[in-house]
Amino acid sequence: MRVPCFNFYFVFYLRFWYMKYCKIFVLATPVAIYILFQAFYINPCLIYASLVLSNILILFTIYQFYKLWRAKKWVSLGILPILFNTGVGIYSTLLMNSAIVQFLFFINLVFIFYYLRNAYYYFKTPRKYAPIMQNFSSYGNFLIIFFISASIFGLHSLLNVSIWLLMMIFAAVVVFVTYEVLITNEINGKGKGLYIFLYTLALVEFVWAIYFLPLNYNILGLAAAICYYVLIGLLKFYLKDSLDQRATKIYLTFGIMGLLLLLLTAQWR
Repeated sequence: MRVPCFNFYFVFYLRFWYMKYCKIFVLATPVAIYILFQAFYINPCLIYASLVLSNILILFTIYQFYKLWRAKKWVSLGILPILFNTGVGIYSTLLMNSAIVQFLFFINLVFIFYYLRNAYYYFKTPRKYAPIMQNFSSYGNFLIIFFISASIFGLHSLLNVSIWLLMMIFAAVVVFVTYEVLITNEINGKGKGLYIFLYTLALVEFVWAIYFLPLNYNILGLAAAICYYVLIGLLKFYLKDSLDQRATKIYLTFGIMGLLLLLLTAQWR
């Protein structure tokens, strides 16, 4: 009788230790990423290594949570922090003000810390933390589209990078972002791939259209983010069979007013 009892306590102790081990990553991962970003800030040649290593750290941490709770679809939870981390890293290379760059690095640290913290508890109790993860998805992806689209316009205007290549990268980002939104909001069913394709096509066409406007890349990026927010909101309501006249008016009014305000107050080149 003592052997089973011993085995039970041994397994319980190992699980308790592993839970503590996983919690360490919640803080250690964003701090390590912050250090990696400081490294490429000091030496820009390290940007590729820093981005790759930091994204591997994020995916590794989420995988540890998956191993602890054996939850499903753990890979989809890595899309948001990886794209956010990558967007901050690329966008920061366009900025000349060191204070703003350091502020972005700090925002990245805070965002990843809270995301991993809530992801840990989401694996443990999905129903309780699902609304929190959906909020992260909503606001985090808005910032991702801003960072990526602003970087695309900035890289093209400052470094003369091919707009076709940048648009292909942007389309890939939109596909991943849209997929992440649908998974996080538990939107399943047939035809999901078609909706992702149509949504990506619509957003890429909008970004391609505003590319010709003589505006600063930050303004263009914000315009793209506003368009994303409106379209993804309408898509979520539609796929949940809850899209009505009121929701449509709210999103369209926000989008039109936001774009008008942005274009009227922006400094045209």
